[in-house]
Amino acid sequence: MLDGYQLNHAQTVGTFDGILNTNSYYEKVFYVPSFPNGTSNLAVDVILGNTSFLGNIELEVTGGYEYQNTIGKLTKLFAVGFNPGNTVFTNESRTSEAMGSTPDNIAIGEVEWDTVNTRYRIPISHLVTTQNSYTVKVRLFGHNGTAANIKTYLGISGQYNRAVLARNIVNYNAPLGIGTKNPQGKLEIGSFSTSQGLILNYGNAVGQISAIDLKANGITNGFIGMQMVDNANGDLWLGSSAGKSMTIYRNGNIGVGTDAPSEKLSVNGNIKTRKLYVTQTAWPDYVFDSSYELTPLAAVGQFIKQYKHLPEIPSAKEIKEKGISVGDNQSLLLKKIEELTLYLLQQDEKIKCLEKQVNRLQN
Repeated sequence: MLDGYQLNHAQTVGTFDGILNTNSYYEKVFYVPSFPNGTSNLAVDVILGNTSFLGNIELEVTGGYEYQNTIGKLTKLFAVGFNPGNTVFTNESRTSEAMGSTPDNIAIGEVEWDTVNTRYRIPISHLVTTQNSYTVKVRLFGHNGTAANIKTYLGISGQYNRAVLARNIVNYNAPLGIGTKNPQGKLEIGSFSTSQGLILNYGNAVGQISAIDLKANGITNGFIGMQMVDNANGDLWLGSSAGKSMTIYRNGNIGVGTDAPSEKLSVNGNIKTRKLYVTQTAWPDYVFDSSYELTPLAAVGQFIKQYKHLPEIPSAKEIKEKGISVGDNQSLLLKKIEELTLYLLQQDEKIKCLEKQVNRLQN
C-alpha cells in the first residue's frame, strides 16, 4: 500500500540502466494489468512525486490484444516546470503520435496536482468497458539534473474511478474542439482573442488556391476558397457542384453568378424580394416650383417623332447595352408624371376657358 493506492495493480517491466539513465535522462516501463471488463471511466496515475522538475516528460501507452484488439500506440509529450507544493510555472503538452485502436480507448491527461496524496501526477483514463491491458513507457528529460528528482518517486498507481478525460486525438466519431472543451458540432473553434482563429495557408504564388471542400459520397457539393491574384490581394468565393456561385472581389465588390463584379453588388440573373428600398438625393419635386420651365407639348411631340422615346428617358438600345439605375429611373418616371400633371392642369385651364366662350356664344 502506498498513499492509498494498491501497487499490485501495476508491475515494472524494466528500467534501462547504464548510459541512458543519468541525472538528466531516465526511462522506465510499466505494465498495467487489465482494466476490468464491463467498467468504463477507470484510470491509473503516473506518479511524479512532490518535487522539483524542469524539462520534458514523454508518456507512451502501447496496447495489445485481450478482450478487444487494442493494438496501437498513443504518445504525449509534456514541457513542464514545477516546484514542490503545487507550484507550477510551465505546463504545456501535445499528442505527438496516435495510431491503431489504442487512442480510441485511452486518454492521457495533463500534469496535475493530486490534492489527496499531495503530489504531481499524469492520469491515464480507460474510456471503454472492454477489458484491456497496456504498457506505459515513461521518459524523463530533465534540465540541470532534475530527472533524478522524479526518478525517486516514479511509479504507477492502482486503478480508480475517474470521469472521462477529453480525448487527446481526433476520434472518428467524436466532436473536436479547438479552443473549447465542449464542442457543439463535429468541429468547433473557440477563441477569446481577436487575433486567433482558423488559418488556411497554401503557398504564396499568384493563382494558388486555399479552399474548404464540402463533400458527400466523395463528390464535392460545395466549397469556400480564396485565390491569390497578386502578392497582396485575393478573391474569396463560394461555390457548389456547378462551380463558383458567389465572389467577394478584392476591392470589396460582391458578385452572384459572376466572378468579376463591377459594382458593390453584381447579380447575373433575376432577383426576387418582398421590398426594395433605394435612397435617392435628387427627387423631382422641383417640377412644381414656379420657376420650372415646362417643355411645350409641341416640342415633346417633335422629340418623340424623331427619337421614339420621351426626353431624358434612355432608349431601349441604351438600356440593353448599359443597363439603368433603378433609383434614377424611378426619379425620371416621377418627373414625367409630374410634368404630365402640369400638362393636364394646363389643358384643364384651356378647356374651362373654351367652355366659357361657348356658353357666351350660346347665350
